[in-house]
Amino acid sequence: TYFPMIQELCEENGIDLVVMKSPNYVRWGFDDTYTGVVREYVEGLGVDFVDCHAPEFNDFLPDDYSSDSYINIQGDKKLTHNVGGYLVDTYGLSPTPLTEEQRAAWDACVENYYAQAEENGMSITPGQISYITNKPDGSSICWNAFRDCGSYSVYRAEGRGEDFTKIADVDGTVFEDTDVVSGQGYTYYIVPRSGENAGHMSEPRYNIFVEMPAGFMMENENGGLRMNWEPVEGVDGYKLYRRSGDRYRFEGWDTTSDTTYLSTKVENGVLYYYSLTAFIEEDGVRYESEIEIARATPLAAPLITTAYTEDGKIMLQWEPMNGVDRIEVWRRSELRDEFELYDVIAGNRTDYTNANYLEAGRTYFYKFVAVADNYDVVAKSEESNTVCAIVAP
Repeated sequence: TYFPMIQELCEENGIDLVVMKSPNYVRWGFDDTYTGVVREYVEGLGVDFVDCHAPEFNDFLPDDYSSDSYINIQGDKKLTHNVGGYLVDTYGLSPTPLTEEQRAAWDACVENYYAQAEENGMSITPGQISYITNKPDGSSICWNAFRDCGSYSVYRAEGRGEDFTKIADVDGTVFEDTDVVSGQGYTYYIVPRSGENAGHMSEPRYNIFVEMPAGFMMENENGGLRMNWEPVEGVDGYKLYRRSGDRYRFEGWDTTSDTTYLSTKVENGVLYYYSLTAFIEEDGVRYESEIEIARATPLAAPLITTAYTEDGKIMLQWEPMNGVDRIEVWRRSELRDEFELYDVIAGNRTDYTNANYLEAGRTYFYKFVAVADNYDVVAKSEESNTVCAIVAP
């Protein structure tokens, strides 16, 4: 309804209309399954379409998704620069001239921008280390580039010491130090190798490498979610983050010193993602490992409340359940020791009638398993209580 109206308004005012698919940190890589619907529609109207994930626009994207994604300062700066260049080259745009008052306001915003970043531990000053993150095999050091320099030297000292040694020469602004030991602290600085600022060292930055917990697994346990993982030596504890359903942002959930955790504050049939980090605290700063992610759907076991016979049929009833897609009906007769899958019914059912393959005078046993489908995750509850009924002779 609105897009043709927007197009008409742009045409009336001599404005070039462009539709852009911005980078998506959930689906890295080119996937035209959904984007193609929009692309085909707007191109059919003669409107230009830019997909930042398409191969011809790869320059728009970060070089290193792990430390340079569009959701952080590094990625935003790169995307803004590249998109701006594209608009200038393709459509002939040019910067709007600023008055002295506007320039002063702009400069004040820039100064505040840098100050806020520094206060939040994220340096954006050229030539300075912006942040250090722990990866599975080492610490990733990322710094802000000088415009006239593409190569840097990385120096390191153990602990907070002053005995620095050059450990690498790097083309680019990211280096992963894999020669590290979990629980050990290291101090880094970088030096540009060329350009106007060649030889000027950055401010040192300290980090403790923390090994990522291995074997993080999660399973349904009586309607809750049980998590287990292998211990990491020398850490102060473990931090759990959580998101659920269609939410993409993890939120801090809980901390523990154990290597097992039962989450009972969950909703039946909802898909939950938990991420886990190990951490060490020193001087009021928490240093965390790379995250390990697991996902599962909690499902409480069905509760069968009634089992009776009527006109040679066996009637079963149970408590209603939310978030269940289907229910497996398992049955055995008194002549068998093992249950067999007998039927599968809709998850919103609360009653079932077994009218077939029954012998008069026989006793039949039943139990249920609830099943939920969330994307590619199939969850099954624990088995329900077992009930029995005797078919009248």
